Amino acid sequence: MKKKIVALCGVVMMALSAYATVRSGNCGANGDGSHMQWSLNDDTGVLQITGSGEMADYQEALAKRAPWCKFYGDVYYVTVAEGITSLGHYAFYNCENLETISLPSTLTRIGNKAFSGCYELVINSLPNSVTSIGDNTFAFCEQITDFVLPSQLTVIPDGMFYNTTLSSVAFPAGLTAIGANAFYGCEDLTNIILPASLQTIGSQAFTYCIGLQQISCLAVTPPVGPTNVFQNVDPSIYLYVPEGSGQAYANDACWSYFSHILPVTRTALEPVCEQPKAQEGVQKLLINNQLVIRLGNQEWRF
Repeated sequence: MKKKIVALCGVVMMALSAYATVRSGNCGANGDGSHMQWSLNDDTGVLQITGSGEMADYQEALAKRAPWCKFYGDVYYVTVAEGITSLGHYAFYNCENLETISLPSTLTRIGNKAFSGCYELVINSLPNSVTSIGDNTFAFCEQITDFVLPSQLTVIPDGMFYNTTLSSVAFPAGLTAIGANAFYGCEDLTNIILPASLQTIGSQAFTYCIGLQQISCLAVTPPVGPTNVFQNVDPSIYLYVPEGSGQAYANDACWSYFSHILPVTRTALEPVCEQPKAQEGVQKLLINNQLVIRLGNQEWRF
């Protein structure tokens, strides 16, 4: 009986997919944009971006947003093909139902607010090929917990994780700057290890990170920042700095905020974010640009 029900469900889903509404168009940055295309299947919620090169940049105004944003409530899964090198400004802005995205190894640039307001998006890393990220990329993304930043990234933009549920982050070894409001309101962050390469931190970068329990900064010279970088963080938590640099941090306008500055003897730390645990129940995956839904030992492909 169970097999008959599963088979019937499969037939129904295939029948529905045959009548799917597919919207499509161009979204490339050059000429008529035909070097890059998009297609959205309304029934499966899969948005495919294919082609090559750079995506067009978009704006916040409704009339100037990405063409698929007119149907933002129908976008649940996004796959971006190999050969595409950039995602434009506001690419998936306020796609509030977007859950997963598959990004190519050719991607180098992500525009401003590309994923801002994607409340359901679960993502824990970006391709290591990414070297440029725009402001407020993941602002207000409420499902982000652990995140590993690209290994080649040198600058974290303003507001990158503004008001997210981020609980741990792994910084790249060559990071030189953290932008203003980058981690503002990340209340679930408990421990951060800043790399030795860090030189500057922007205004309110870690303001209202009220869950912070420990900070390690491996830069021998205190990174330059204003006095409000750690506003509303508990000033009595331990700040660990390289041996011999304690006095410099204690005398610095930004870092003297902390009352406990202690030496860390290890010269290198390599924090790694835990990979998210597999969700129980229904699993929704993108495999080879195909939507796969799994429930127990049952599987449906679209």
